[in-house]
Amino acid sequence: MFKFFVSVIILVCTLLSADVNDFRFEVITTRNGLSDNEISAISNDGRGFIWLGTNEGLNRYDGYDVTVYNSNPFDATALSGNRIWDIYKDTSGDIWALTDKGLDRYIYGKNKFRRFRTESRPTFVTQDFEGILWVATENNGLYSINKETGESKNYIFDPSDPYSISSNQFDQEQFNPIVVDTSGNLWVGTLNGLNYYHKEKDFFQRFKSAGNPSEPNYISDNHINTLMVRDNDVYIGTPRGLDKLHIGDFSITHYAGTQWFSALNSYSVNQILDFGSQASMAGFWVSTTTGMVFYNAAFDMFEDLAWDYLFGQYIKSAFVDPSGNLWIDVLAFPGLVHFNTSSFFANSGLFNETDFQLLQPNTEGVLIKVVEPESISNAEVNDLFIDDFKNIWVGTQMGLNHLIKSTKSFVSFTSESSKIKGANIRSVKIAKDNSLWISHEKGLDHLSDNQNLIKHYTSDPTNINSLLTEETNALAITAD
Repeated sequence: MFKFFVSVIILVCTLLSADVNDFRFEVITTRNGLSDNEISAISNDGRGFIWLGTNEGLNRYDGYDVTVYNSNPFDATALSGNRIWDIYKDTSGDIWALTDKGLDRYIYGKNKFRRFRTESRPTFVTQDFEGILWVATENNGLYSINKETGESKNYIFDPSDPYSISSNQFDQEQFNPIVVDTSGNLWVGTLNGLNYYHKEKDFFQRFKSAGNPSEPNYISDNHINTLMVRDNDVYIGTPRGLDKLHIGDFSITHYAGTQWFSALNSYSVNQILDFGSQASMAGFWVSTTTGMVFYNAAFDMFEDLAWDYLFGQYIKSAFVDPSGNLWIDVLAFPGLVHFNTSSFFANSGLFNETDFQLLQPNTEGVLIKVVEPESISNAEVNDLFIDDFKNIWVGTQMGLNHLIKSTKSFVSFTSESSKIKGANIRSVKIAKDNSLWISHEKGLDHLSDNQNLIKHYTSDPTNINSLLTEETNALAITAD
């Protein structure tokens, strides 16, 4: 949990979306305790920590201190490898680190890891509605892991079995190659075909390309770059186009050259992202090798997001934040493009030049606004993550950037103005339910998320279940 050390009064800061003209980032590097400046992956957990993957181990950041976890060949409960390719947070808030050798689950309370070998580097992890983890690997097929029992199963391509998975190969360039539809069905996109997993009968149904991207009831290409579920359809992005597979009857619609007409005659899709729940307009984003495209569901049409520094550019990745704004990583230059989508959604796809901001790292690695992008070596963006508190974290080759968001106004709670029993505040912690625990010279207070006093804890020599002393200092919130 993030640490806050204040005295005399508690300062509670309300966090809102940052003003588009006032981005302020702070950078965290090896000088702050990170094991390596190149951040490969970012996640948070269900207990308030930020987890960072590097080439030199796994880092846990609590807002103040960094704890580093490394591999140890003599300790089977340590990480299985120091190179962390990605980090996955499951639905229980547990953290899984993807290493060269497999998947490692962090065991809270014991400060150890449980290893699950995959015999090939894992590239992607997701979880179905029943809590089973599904793991794609570079060349050893698909794994399922039952978190509760620890059992795992490997699904591999068998040329003699038409109901086996269509390929053993996945790669790290794929976005969401495994998705779960609204009925709980599993769809798996490999480097050689799309697969629908019939869980009740334990077999795969394959969907392949006929060689012609416009051939009906075939997907446009066997190389699956990305998948997205929307309503009762699966959207499939490939190097040769965008397809929609209707789950009810498995009919396939091809968009490239029929409803989507690229100005550059290029239809290679890298990523598909829904506009998000905050958008007042239905549709989705499509990252391509020649720019950003959007689908307007109201008009059933595709259009280019024709801004100068995006049009014609290879889009490495894009992210939608909780406000519906878009963060875009462009191959041609390091840094990020931020697109404030407020007027875009309000005006059915129209935008202003001022809606875009270019952010690039300075010599210290801090992301700052620039007018025109510059070529900067060893400053690429590796990951962007938005935590449960809507904080934005950007991992680059130069360190970790944290977007500072604040109204710059504070609300003060003192023993005179509120129900807090003490004045000298020693420590503050935020629990998983967003309630506050506050230690001070008169004991311990538990406040609700709207700052109402739930209970005051103090020392009582006649009660063995009370505090040992009223003088309380640092707090720690742990889990079983």
